[in-house]
Formats: sequence, structure tokens, C-alpha cells
Amino acid sequence: MSYTTPYCDLAFAEEYFAERSNSENWTDATDEEKLAGLCTATRDIYRYAAFKEETKDENGETVETPFKYAYDGTETRNIPNLLKEATCEQAIYKMTLNRLDALDASHQGLSSAKGVVFDKEAIPNQLADECIDILTEMGAEVDPAAGGSTFTVGRVERIER
Repeated sequence: MSYTTPYCDLAFAEEYFAERSNSENWTDATDEEKLAGLCTATRDIYRYAAFKEETKDENGETVETPFKYAYDGTETRNIPNLLKEATCEQAIYKMTLNRLDALDASHQGLSSAKGVVFDKEAIPNQLADECIDILTEMGAEVDPAAGGSTFTVGRVERIER
């Protein structure tokens, strides 16, 4: 048994990316890299998104109960197509972006650009914007930390004499 059972399989992802623009990082990857991307995406979504299901309490009242889809192969619920799509979006995000390189590049040289100041404490998104949009559309509660803290850019006016 593997450590992670992704929310969608390679066949679903291949079909999804066949109809998505800018999918080169997916199509150029090996099957092993694609599977690793889907597994990583699944764990990311598990970490940052909670869903709700209706259950009955001891009085027969309907109650919304939060839950997370399991990623270890024990999930018994049907995985919705929207969750599979969110997994694909998160997978290509992780396959495309080396977050540490992106953060470093944003700070090198640019932090001293004339009149422009960058927030060096910025944290890149943990989930792709597209993934967050899909999860929200599903009614999931997404941890605010999933959106990182966007790079804040300020302008400092200097008077040169």
C-alpha cells in the first residue's frame, strides 16, 4: 500500500489536462512525476480544506458535520469530480512552481529597485488559486493559511536633490 492514494487517478488527470491550456509541465512529466504531483496535491488539499456533510444527532435533528476526505486509501465516500479537478490544479501548481526559487527571485535586486519596497516576510500560496476557487465552489472551508500572505508592494517616494 502506498503512503497516499490521490483523489484522482492518472486517467482522469490526463483527460483533464488534455482540455486545459498551459499544461506543458503536466504533459512533459513522466508518469511517476505525475503520480507524485497528484499525491502531493491530495495531501495539500487534506491539510487545508474541510468539507461538511449532513448527519442526524441523537434527537434526529440535521447537523452539519465537518470532515476531510481521507488520503490513505480508506476513503469510502465517492470523490466528486470537482475535488478531482482541484487536485489536478494543485498538482500542476506544485509541478510548475518551486516556491523557494520564486520567493528568492522576488527579493533579489528588486527589493532595492528605485522607490519600490517588497515585503520580505511574504509567504507564497500553499494552494493554487484555481484549487481554492474549486474547493470554495464545492462549499469547502479553506484555511486562510492556504492563500499564503501575498507579496505586498509599497512605493516610497524619494526626493532627490
